Parts: sequence; structure tokens; C-alpha cells
Amino acid sequence: MDIRKKTLLVLSITFIIILFCTIAGVSMTLYIDQLGHLEQQQVTTDVTQVISAMVNEQDDLSNTLRDWSYWNDTNQFALDQNQYYITQNMNEKSLSTIRVNLFMLTDTQGNLVYGKVVDPVTGRESQLPENFSELLPPGHPFLNHTSLTDTNTGFLLLPTGPMMIASSPVLNNMREGPSHGVLVMGRSLNKGAFARISRTTGNPISAYWKGDMVADDLQLSLLKQMNPDSGVVSIPSSDDTISGFTVINDVNGRKILIVTNQPRDIYLNGLTLIRTYLIIFIFLLLVTLFIVLFAVDQIVLKRLNHLTNRVRMLGQGKNDDMKPEFTGSDEITLLEQAILIAHTDLKNSEQELMKISTSLATANQKLNLISLLTRKDLTNQTFILSSYLELAKTQLARKDHIIETLQKCAQAIQSIDETIEYSKDYQDMGIKLPKWQNVKIALLLGLSHVSIGNIQHNIETADLEIFTDPLIEKVFQRLFENSVKHGDHVTLIRVWHTVTFEGVTIFFEDDGIGIPLEKKEQIFLRAEFTRVSRGSLIFVREILDITGITITETGEPGKGVRFEIMVPNGGYRNYQDNQD
Repeated sequence: MDIRKKTLLVLSITFIIILFCTIAGVSMTLYIDQLGHLEQQQVTTDVTQVISAMVNEQDDLSNTLRDWSYWNDTNQFALDQNQYYITQNMNEKSLSTIRVNLFMLTDTQGNLVYGKVVDPVTGRESQLPENFSELLPPGHPFLNHTSLTDTNTGFLLLPTGPMMIASSPVLNNMREGPSHGVLVMGRSLNKGAFARISRTTGNPISAYWKGDMVADDLQLSLLKQMNPDSGVVSIPSSDDTISGFTVINDVNGRKILIVTNQPRDIYLNGLTLIRTYLIIFIFLLLVTLFIVLFAVDQIVLKRLNHLTNRVRMLGQGKNDDMKPEFTGSDEITLLEQAILIAHTDLKNSEQELMKISTSLATANQKLNLISLLTRKDLTNQTFILSSYLELAKTQLARKDHIIETLQKCAQAIQSIDETIEYSKDYQDMGIKLPKWQNVKIALLLGLSHVSIGNIQHNIETADLEIFTDPLIEKVFQRLFENSVKHGDHVTLIRVWHTVTFEGVTIFFEDDGIGIPLEKKEQIFLRAEFTRVSRGSLIFVREILDITGITITETGEPGKGVRFEIMVPNGGYRNYQDNQD
């Protein structure tokens, strides 16, 4: 298996594990939120059970109340307030047995007839407080009933605490009227009552009100903000306990805060489970990270580092005989093999290049020397010949045929001079390295050495650069000279270019007589070098050929020349792009 497949496999496994852990982490976050909702629901359920238990207590008190209010003795007591009824029924034992802490009898208008209070802690009897009539005054809605068998229930907030109360009209055993009064019984909601409710529901319960000195700031704040329609509010009281709060109104509209406390079993168990999962996920991530790093190090990094050190030593010439060490068919093994093959080829090429370079340098030196000697010799000879011809013209000035002959000799001498100039160009050819040159500037420099008279020129190669020999200026000079000397009736020279799939083509054209079809290729051959009039184009082709540029003549005879200079891809660029 190659490195690419191994890497993709390792990354895929890593991605899957990370994705799984991410999903698990998000799920855990959502699970924590869900735990909070479940806890809220549980608290609401528990508070509802507490309220239901209190309702049951009220029902029990109502049943006890009806047993006493639908009794002939009580009905008679409402008429005459006889002492016998008080002695027999209003003692501590009787009231404690039925868990009644308030016994009150009023007439049908709500005026107090008899009242007694039994302390829920000590069991001692006492008379009603003097201000008790302010809590249930005559005409109070709690003392009014819609029918003779109607029973009212509710809560009454006393200075000592809340109390469940129930009221019913006093009737005979047959539940027949008329009623002679209203009987009210109450059962204190003290610690004992709450403990009894707690045993039923399984949750501790307590109550607070504004006058309670035990109420803290939170409870007083909730009393201020909440009402019976607020539902249940749950607030964690500690890491292990959560409290549920609800508000009920007594018969006078005063708020009583009912509080339940319960352990946070659901939440704590859920957190424990989440922590366990998180530890497992973190462990999996660490193990996966270790495996991935180890695999990448063993499969890629370690081998690449070793190969890099070996290649560095190879580049420093300390390990020219490096042998393959990696086995298999992965990319690093193939890279090692390719480096070794490239190194071998490079050494062979370097040796061949040194040989060729030495040969070229020697040949070039010889050519330069020959060219230099030839030019000097020709120069000396033409100087001598010119001197003699001038002397001959002076001596034979009156002989016309001699003068004509001498003029032809002078022309020959001029031709020799031109040949010498062309040989000078050959001497410099290939000496300097090719470089990037602006075509338009090279054209203008070449044109500056040629007198074109009234011939118009149009150069449309702005921003084009080509990679060529520094003698490119001479190339364009020769092309301009060719149009001027041999174009006959040239009036316009135009240079432009176009980009093709293979590269860029520079067109040099005029509107002269053009070149015959049979001469289109001969003008670039060495055989034509003896004819100075066309020999300059041999130099043009050879200069361009140094950097792989070709030139051909494609003009139509009689309509002008058209030289197509083809620059291959990689040999041209745009000047503006290069500036950027």
C-alpha cells in the first residue's frame, strides 16, 4: 500500500473517531440540558405530590369536621352553649385524638360563640387570641356557605404559622336544617404535620411566609415575585440537593411559600455517567492521536528525514556511492530510486558537459583567432590596394577606361570591407549569454543603424519580450537593410506579432518586390554568403537559432517580403506581467 492510501486510511479513521467524539460531546451537552429538564420535571412532580398530600390532609380534616358539625350535640351546643358539651368534648384528649388545633363555633352571622386553641407542640389548651376575630371576622367569605351541606377548606396564616382550616354549617344527625351556626376546625402545619406529609411523599417539606423570622433572602424574594399561578420553581440549594418552591394563598390572600427538598439523584447520576464517557472519549482521542502521530512518523517523517540526510550528504559529495535502502513500492521508495537515477544521470551529464564545454571553448577561441587574423590581413591588404588605386587614378586621370577599371576595383574593395564587417559579427556570436530583451526596443535600435529615407515604419510589438542572444539588434538591422536595399519600391515596413498555441510569431513585412519562390530558402543558406546582398540573412538565422527561434520567408512575390519569426513557448513573456 502506498503512502497516499495509508495516509488517507489513517486520516479517515481519525476523522471518524473525532466525528464520533464530537457528536458524543454535543450529545452530552444536550444530555446535560435534558438532565436539567428531567430534574425540573421531577421537582414539579414532587411538589405536586406534596400539594396532593396536603389536599388529602384537608380532606381528612373536612371529614372530621363534618362528623362534628352534623351531630345533634353540636347543634344543641350552638343553641345553648351548655357546659356539658364543653366538658365532654372540648378537652385536650379529645382534640388531640382527632389532631385538631383550632375549634371555633360561630352563629349564622359569623359572630364567635365559642373558640379554643390547642398548642400543636405541648398539647395545652388556650383561648382564641384577642385579634383572632380580625382573621375571620363576621361576614368573612370563608364562613359563608352556598348550601347547608357545603364545606369550605383553605389555609389560615396565623402569627405562629400556617394552619389548614375547614368550615361547615352545624346541622342535626339527619343533616337537616335549620343551621344554628358554623363550625370551624383547624390543623396546624407545624413540623409534625410536615413530617407526616414527608413520610407520605418521601420528600422533606416546610413553609415560609413574610413574617417568618426563619425565612432567608431567597425565600422572601420568591414570596415577593411568585403567586399561585407561577407554578413550581426549582433552584439547586447545594451540589447534592435541589429545592422546589410553590406559593399558596390563605383565606385572606396572604402568601405562603411551600418548600420541598430532594436529593439530585437524576442529575448527579447523569453527571457521573457523562464524566465517565468524557474520560473514555478523551482517552480514545489521545490514543488515536498517538497512533496517528506514530504512524505518520514511521511511514513518512522518519523515512523522509533519513532520505533528506542521505541526499544532503550526496550533494556534499560525501556519499557518491549511495545504495538503495528502502524497500516496497510506496512513494518514498520510488523517490529514493528516482534520486539515485537522477544523481547517476547528472554525474554522467556533468562529465559530458565538461567535455563539450572544453571543446566548444577551444573551438571558439580558434574561430575568434582565425577571424581576427583574417580581418586584420584583409584590412591591411585593402588599405594597401586602396592606396595604390588612388595613386593610379592620379597618374592616369586622362584615360577613361583606366578610371572605370579602377572604380570597379574600388567597388570590390568596398565589398571586401562589408565582408569584414559581417565576419566581425560572427566573431561576437555566442560569446555573451542570452537574456530577456524588449522586441520594440531592439527593433528601434536596429533601425537606428539604417537610413530608410521616406519609408514609413509601423512597430506593433509593445510590451513583448523574448529570450535571445544579445545580437538580436543586429538581426533586426539586417532585416531593415534587406528591405531598403532590395525591396526596390518599399514605402512601408510593418512589424507585429500574434500568440499561437505553439508560442508567439513576430511578422516583419514590407510592400516591396518580395522574394521569388525559388530564392525563399536560398537566402538563408551558406552558399549565398559569397553574395553580400543576401548573405546577411544567414547571420540572422544563426543568431536566432541559438535560443531555438526559427525564421522563414512567406511573402507573396511582387507584393513584398514577409518574415515569420517563431518564438517557442517559454521563450517570450509580457513586459507588464514581468513587472507585476
